Formats: sequence, structure tokens, C-alpha cells
Amino acid sequence: MLRLWVHECSRVFGDRLINNTDREWFGKSVTELLGRVFSVNWEYEALFVQHTITFGDLLKLEAPTKLYEEIKDRDKLLKVLDDKQEEHNMTNQKKFNLVFFEDAVNHIVRISRILRQPRGNAMLIGVGGSGKQSLAGLSSYILGCEIFQIELVKNYNKDSFKEDLKKLMKKAGIERKAVTFIITDSQIADEIFLEYINNMLNSGEVPNLFKKEDLDEIFKEVGPYNKSLKRVDSPDVVYSTFIQTVQDNLHIVLCMSPVGENLRVWCRKFPSLVNCCTLDWFSAWPEDALTSVAYSLLSEVEFPTKEIRENLAAMACQINLSVATLSKNFYDVLKRRVYNTPKSYLDSINLYISILDKKRNEFHKMIRKLSGGIDKLKSTNEIVAQLQKDLVKLQPELEKQTANTEIFLKQLAENTEVANEKEKVVQKEVEKVNVQAMEIKKVADEAEAELNKAMPALLEAENALKGLSKSEVTEIKSFTNPPDAVRFVMEAVCLLLGEKQDWASAKQVLMGLDFLERLNTFDRNNVSE
Repeated sequence: MLRLWVHECSRVFGDRLINNTDREWFGKSVTELLGRVFSVNWEYEALFVQHTITFGDLLKLEAPTKLYEEIKDRDKLLKVLDDKQEEHNMTNQKKFNLVFFEDAVNHIVRISRILRQPRGNAMLIGVGGSGKQSLAGLSSYILGCEIFQIELVKNYNKDSFKEDLKKLMKKAGIERKAVTFIITDSQIADEIFLEYINNMLNSGEVPNLFKKEDLDEIFKEVGPYNKSLKRVDSPDVVYSTFIQTVQDNLHIVLCMSPVGENLRVWCRKFPSLVNCCTLDWFSAWPEDALTSVAYSLLSEVEFPTKEIRENLAAMACQINLSVATLSKNFYDVLKRRVYNTPKSYLDSINLYISILDKKRNEFHKMIRKLSGGIDKLKSTNEIVAQLQKDLVKLQPELEKQTANTEIFLKQLAENTEVANEKEKVVQKEVEKVNVQAMEIKKVADEAEAELNKAMPALLEAENALKGLSKSEVTEIKSFTNPPDAVRFVMEAVCLLLGEKQDWASAKQVLMGLDFLERLNTFDRNNVSE
């Protein structure tokens, strides 16, 4: 019972303290009270340094009745958290990649303690990257709470926020589902958001949030549940039941950063943020946490030995601690704070991993390039060696071919000389042929000229032939002693037709029935000499 009392005092009072000096004073005060009031001789180091007292119901999540008991088996608790994280990552799009070092486990236990209580709301305070959202999300998943977060998009304003609050309250009040509303300081685009949250923390509702049609839906859906509680069936009572249900099922988790003046101003303006929330301060990660996180991130990178990974994790931790020391010295001298956040620590490790991967890729690319060059040189040397062997084998054949080539060249020279002589003879014949061709052309030109002169007479003869009638042929046949002109023409016709050149033969030709046809079809272009 005394250990439970120490634990609850630590949660209610100790978690609100912001530095190690105050926490040490608190621990010693509790130890002094235990000795003075309860007469027990417990040491401060045993209670708050070596082994912290932890109570919760996380070890038996599947049990019908969850007992709020002291968690002494840390290994079993770590296994439960690992299993739940793996289960969450398999069923949800948003993945958690948490390292469960001592402080992280303590924060999960504290957040789970808040969420298991009706009207349990929390304000998680820590610099960026401390893991506030992730730990709150995993704690909600472990306890079966649905996680709700707003999405800041363009033109997201107070009306959009009020619509999200309506959906959230209906889910908690009408559907009676356990919901965790996680909101960060970066999502507070307008201070009116905090005013609405302040009202919800204080009274469970936002004035004038629901319109008439929304209220009608609430009365319709919550009325049967109100009757089951044996309450008066009136609009005011039904609405009051709705608000009470919302307060019991809705858990608001504010994730705030102490950097700057915003948190201080908001706490003064909206007191319910402090009065109605359980505070949990996220302090700087201790050395074991830094080493564990670095080792976890580096475990995804391949190293030759495990010792190298451990040394790198230890080096990252020491670098971060030295930066924190220098930041404190900087503040002491210049009164200006430089925040060395867990996010910057994670970013530095991820930067190292990305640079290492880049350099390894460049190194492997160079190795492949050099290996390819070496393979090509090796294959080239092998080819050259084989060619040298082939050259030795082919040397006799090469000498033989060289001798044959010399003989061929000599014969070619002789043939070339003979060909040149023949070419001279051919050239002379060409000259003779050209002279003859010129003479022939001259004769052809003269013949063409004579032909052109004879063409009118030929055309006149053709026209006369076309006009020659059978009666005129018969008249000519009747001549016993024809005129000289007729005799001359008929002798010429007989000559062309291949007949004898006398009048008797001419008369025989004239007496032929095909005389005119022979004349019309005579091939004048092929007249024999």
C-alpha cells in the first residue's frame, strides 16, 4: 500500500516538476514523510534512482478484470509493449518504430494510467522529437482507444475545427467509443482552438456547437441509453447524459513544447489546460536512451561486426551529450538557448546512415567499374596470348603465302605489261572505229537529207495509191502496148514486189485480185537493195 501511495504521489505531484533539482527534492521529501509518518526506513536511491516504483494494468490486458498492480517484471512489460507495437503496425497505416528504453516505458505507463481513468486528460510537455505523439498513440492502442487527430489543410479554420469536434463528441457520446484526441501545438492554427478545448476540459462541451438538427439526432440516439439509466426523459437530462458520456469516453492529450512563450501564455489564458489535465514532462533523454535509440536505428544497417555498431551507437551518444554540454555553456555565457532536441539527434543519425549508404553505393559502383576493367584486361591478355600461339603455328603458312604473294605480284606485273600493250592496240582500233563511225554518220545524214527530199513524192504516191480504183487498174490491164510512163511505173512496181520487170509480168500482177491490197500493205521500210 505504501508503494502504491509513493507511486500515486509521484504521478500527481512529481510528474509536474520540470527539472532534476525539483524531482530530487520531491523524492527526498516523500522518503522523509515515509519515515516520519509511516515509520518505514526506505532509502531515496532505492525508491527513485535504482528502481522506480511502477503500477499499472498492462501485464494482463486480456484478463476479464484488469488489476492495477505493481509491475515488477520489466522484461514481461517490454514483451507486451513489443507485441502491441507489432500488432499496431500490422493493422494500421501509420507505423510506430519505438525503442523502449527506461524513460519511454515510464511515459507509456503514465499515459496509460491517465487514459484508463474516466475523464482522464493529459498534457505531455517536451521538446520536438521526444516521442509524445507516438507514445500517446501506442498507449491509446494498448487500452483500445480510437485515435483521432485533425489534419491541417489549406483553409482549415475554426469552423472546420468545430466540425471535427462534433464528429469527435458524437463518436464518444452517441457511439460510446473510447476516443483519444491527440493535438499538438503545431496544429493550433488559431487560439480559438484552445478556447474550445478549454471549454471541453472544463465543462465537457463547447457552447453553441450543435445546431437544432444535431440536437435532434443526439436526443434520438441517446434517449434509449438515458432511459436504461433510469433517468428523466427530458431534453435537458438527455443532453446532460450525452455530455457526461463524452467526458467519460473522450480523452484529450495535448502535446506541447516548452520552447518559446506560447505554452506559458496559453496556460495563463486557458487555465483548464493545467487544472483539468495530468501533466507529464518529457526530459532530455538519458545516456542509456540515446545509446539504445542509436543502436536500434543502426541495426538496420549492415556492419562487419556487432562491435562496430555498438561503438558507433556509443559515439553518437557521446556527441549528443557533448553538444548538450556546450549548449548549456553557451547559455551560461550569452544567455541564449540552443535546443538540442531528440529530433535533431535522430536526424543526425539518419543523416549518417544516408551518407553511409550513399558512400557505400559509390564504393560498390567503383568496385564494379574497376572489376569490369580488370576482367576486360584479363580477357584481353588471354586473347593476346592465344593470338601469339596461333601466330607461331601459322608462321610456316605465312611464309608460304608470302612467297606465293611475291610470285603472284611478279605474274601480275607481267600481265599488266601485256595488258598495256593490248590496250594500245585496242586504242588504235577505237580510233579507226571512231573514224568509220563519223563516215557512217555523214552517209546517214546524206541519206536522211535525200529521204526528206523524197518524202513529198512518197506521200504524193501514197495519196495516189489510196485514190486508185479497180476500174483504173482494169484499164491499165487492157493496154497491149502501154505508154512508156505506164510501162516505167509498172516495172518499178514489179521490182518492188519481186516480179520480173516486163509488161507481161506486169499484166499478171495487175490481174491479181490482191494487187491493191499488196500495194497498200507493202512494207516500204524494208525494201531490199
